[in-house]
Amino acid sequence: MELGIQGLHYETQSQSGTTDASGTYHYLPGETISFWVGNLKISDDIPAKPYLSPVDFFNDNLAQLNAGATDTYGLSSQRPVVKSLAATGKANNLMRLLMLLDDDKNTSTTNIDITQRTTDQVNAALPNLTQPIDLAVSPATFADNSSDPPSPANQLLNQICFYPVGDTQCNPPPSLAEIAAAPVKPSTNPDPNTIYQSDLEALRKKVLATHRHIGDIQISDAEKLLEDDTNIYFSAASTKYYLSASAMDIPASDTSLKELFVRKVGGDLSIEQMEAVSLNPAIITLQSFNATTESVDYFISGSTGQQGTILVNIKVSGDYRWYRKQLRVNIK
Repeated sequence: MELGIQGLHYETQSQSGTTDASGTYHYLPGETISFWVGNLKISDDIPAKPYLSPVDFFNDNLAQLNAGATDTYGLSSQRPVVKSLAATGKANNLMRLLMLLDDDKNTSTTNIDITQRTTDQVNAALPNLTQPIDLAVSPATFADNSSDPPSPANQLLNQICFYPVGDTQCNPPPSLAEIAAAPVKPSTNPDPNTIYQSDLEALRKKVLATHRHIGDIQISDAEKLLEDDTNIYFSAASTKYYLSASAMDIPASDTSLKELFVRKVGGDLSIEQMEAVSLNPAIITLQSFNATTESVDYFISGSTGQQGTILVNIKVSGDYRWYRKQLRVNIK
């Protein structure tokens, strides 16, 4: 994972373990993988890949990502789908929960550390929830903290302490019944050895203030982190693919058919789908493109001094992402 989530348990058909600070996991080709926070399953049997984002943790999300969307150029792209999935629904709910389970709750970094102590507290809390945590509910329902009881995700967070072991803020807050049963602190000569209502009220307020709630993380913050995470990987992966030429100077008199090839750095290229479009069809005519031959045929149809661009879009086997490259042609 580009988003380094440490402390997730994972299992494939042949491997199991816990992700490290880089979010590393191990698998064999063709396997599926599942992830847990302790006993809380957060992803179930998704195809194991070198890179997985929380956006990819759900098979129905993967179906939408594989289908993609069409942009203003008429080309396929996963980016609008990623943005939509990151903004609402399961991926956003999960991201907010993971950010709040981070030991230091540092939302300015892409590294999340779920410690063994937090995992143990999650496991202890899960049987006490009034309902299982459902990542598919609306963000508002997932974050509800005003109902009695609050949402299951907030019930979970209410039972987790991130302060040092033994800190008084890790104790359960005094109940309202306990406060009501305590004596009222007299205005004069209070007994220093007596715990009064006001003491319990202050302690209750202090303990409750330490509880984290889903609403502490804005939907937009989780969305940005998810998008940043997928963009980091996309940008890095995109550099592996290139065109046999990125710029061409062609005399106006040369109207012969030209061939452009898609290449991959350091390996064979397995194109599953291919698209291409001329942004200036009156200047550059796109003759054809072929995923099997990994090539695009074109010729110039403009005049001296004109410029045109061809966009080439590829989707490689085993990856829902579309990688886009461009050729810039100057007619001399």
